[in-house]
Amino acid sequence: MPIIPSGIPQGLANLIQTNMLSRVLKESLNAEARYRADAVPDLLAPATGQTKTWNRLGKFDVDLRPAAPVGAVSRGSYTAEQFTANPRPYAKSFDIDAPTAYVQSGDYTMQGLTRLGAWAGLTSSRIARSKLFQYCGGQTVIRRAQIIADTVLLVDSCAGFRFAYVNGQPTAVSSASPLPITIVAATTFPASVTGVTALDPDFPDGPGQLTISAGLTAVVAAQSYVYATGAAPFIVRPNARASTEALTATDIPTLTDILKMKAKLRDQGIPAHQVDGTYHLHVDAWFFQMVTQDTAWRQAFQTQGMSPIFGAGSMFSPGLGLTIIENNDSPANGKGKTLSVGSATATVGAVGSPGSAIQLQDNGIPVVNSSGVIVRRAIMTGYEVLVESYIDEMQYIAMMGGTQIAQISANLATYQIGAQMVVAGNVDRWRILIRPPVDERSLVATVTVSNTFDFVLSSDSFAISDSSDARPLKRAVVLEHGALY
Repeated sequence: MPIIPSGIPQGLANLIQTNMLSRVLKESLNAEARYRADAVPDLLAPATGQTKTWNRLGKFDVDLRPAAPVGAVSRGSYTAEQFTANPRPYAKSFDIDAPTAYVQSGDYTMQGLTRLGAWAGLTSSRIARSKLFQYCGGQTVIRRAQIIADTVLLVDSCAGFRFAYVNGQPTAVSSASPLPITIVAATTFPASVTGVTALDPDFPDGPGQLTISAGLTAVVAAQSYVYATGAAPFIVRPNARASTEALTATDIPTLTDILKMKAKLRDQGIPAHQVDGTYHLHVDAWFFQMVTQDTAWRQAFQTQGMSPIFGAGSMFSPGLGLTIIENNDSPANGKGKTLSVGSATATVGAVGSPGSAIQLQDNGIPVVNSSGVIVRRAIMTGYEVLVESYIDEMQYIAMMGGTQIAQISANLATYQIGAQMVVAGNVDRWRILIRPPVDERSLVATVTVSNTFDFVLSSDSFAISDSSDARPLKRAVVLEHGALY
């Protein structure tokens, strides 16, 4: 019996036998999946349910008084937190048809495989990014003028406002579990969020409306801002700007801003990544263009080389305990679908006042503020900032009665499923499945990549720092800065 099923195009068969297919997919996937690289993988085992919930214990408080010489020892008491993953399927196929391959200039098959790998990497990165930049959550901008007695606020982002942490567990906000907020306008005053409605249900952390428990007691101008009282993550901005709206194009990053980020992670007891013993700072190419204007930065990094893990496009400073990673998917205008809250794209009611502001659709992050200033972001992460809960889709083959016929390489094998033979394998938790033609003229072979996964943020309400610090999300720090481009 042949190792490669008949019907698979010769060019594709050669890539399979030389293991070039796995290498092409892995290289194109990893080049786009740099946020995912910071996640700790965790397999969702069969027959354990559709979701997975972790429990993490908090720390014991330190005792400064000695124990008694004899007798019973005091029992430690601790709090606990929970966080839950819900893996979902993602898949894309590429058809290799004989007529197109015959007339196409260049390596048609190789181009398709490269694009499949890039799609898988960018999909992983974009979903990881949506979760990671909840570290911008709990701070948002009001997008319409609100009058006295209003109980609904139109805002940039619902991230950080959908849940209140009750005994370390994220609980949907309601009248029974309200989230205290502070509204910063002409006057500053408190309120409580009891409900959240996203503009698009597919993007619950994107732009939307916050329902508050009581009507406003003062007028609130559009472009005022709101933050979750005692629960908003720590954000660094150059020149100590109070909000995204306050940033100007000259508020560019410096080494001082980066060291503030690291200091905050150290203060909160966050360990560095185990893979290289450093914190990871994800930046875009424009960050390097701006930060090199800072003399202190140039002195600190003039003799530093690239990371042995991330290679080209990275800088490694063991002395500072930092790896700086150029990430082409950093949040910015053009890096995802955008909208302007309050324009015709807003689907929840009253017209807002976006000014020049533009937000990312998936998480509401402003990439241009109301004054038209381009806003860019970097994020510094520590160990276990993300957990990637995934299902091993190779097990689906056995569940469908498939059997392995021959091992082709370390990553790929030939399987028989019913009357059909296929080639399948696993590359970085993405399953590849290559199916010979099944159409009437036997002209179209199909390559499919698929994965079932979810990224989850640990709340860290009690597990890090001291037991009285119940503010969630401590394993990363975001830097927001202005830019000319």
